Amino acid sequence: TDYDMPVMDGWKFCMELRNIKGAEDIPVIMVTSRDSESDKKRAQLLGLSGYLNKPFTKDTLKKVIKDALVEVNDKKEKKELLKYVSKDVIQTGSDAQSDKPQERFATMLFSDICSFTPLCERLTPNDVVELLNKYFDLMIDILQSNKAIVDKLIGDAIVARFVSGNRTEDALNAAKASHQMLDALKIFNTENKEQIHIRVGINSGYVTIGNIGSKKHRLDYTMIGDNVNTTQRLESCAPKDGCLISSSTY
Repeated sequence: TDYDMPVMDGWKFCMELRNIKGAEDIPVIMVTSRDSESDKKRAQLLGLSGYLNKPFTKDTLKKVIKDALVEVNDKKEKKELLKYVSKDVIQTGSDAQSDKPQERFATMLFSDICSFTPLCERLTPNDVVELLNKYFDLMIDILQSNKAIVDKLIGDAIVARFVSGNRTEDALNAAKASHQMLDALKIFNTENKEQIHIRVGINSGYVTIGNIGSKKHRLDYTMIGDNVNTTQRLESCAPKDGCLISSSTY
């Protein structure tokens, strides 16, 4: 796209494109004679894949297009990878590959479905998977909207952590996520034949985060420690469709 155009200029065009569902990830290269630093910064804020000043050669344009497509493919791969590993593995990159786990202060949230075994005995395996996937989609959306990192899914359980570095904000986001999960579950149960009830536990404290497992075969970037175990115990003691938090989180 050009910068200066009739009816709608290049900036307006880019903003409209980002608001169209399914088109927000299309790479955009702006070609323009404008060369000010403020225009270039604006291009970065809009997430443009390229900002090309006129005049330019065909080879330069080809290179910018190639770089834009590589960037898009990288984003798609990372988005797909996030379905299988926790977000901080992608963000920390080489740190996640380190042999040295780190001690960090975190707020942890555990949730578990009540009486899940009888549910599995009553339903077919396909029905269980379909119900769980719908439930997980809903709950993980809520957790991520409250800045949680989903550590793992264990059967019907969700393990998440809040590690922004701001302890107060992390504790508050965990509590907000819990409230929203329980509220959303009420609506979920009105829309599905099978009723799901959950317990939630929240705790704050120091944990060890890093690669745990076999270096030769399988590693899991996760958290361990007494505070992790305490969170699980809080969840198991929480009331049905309720949340139990520790004094440290409070």
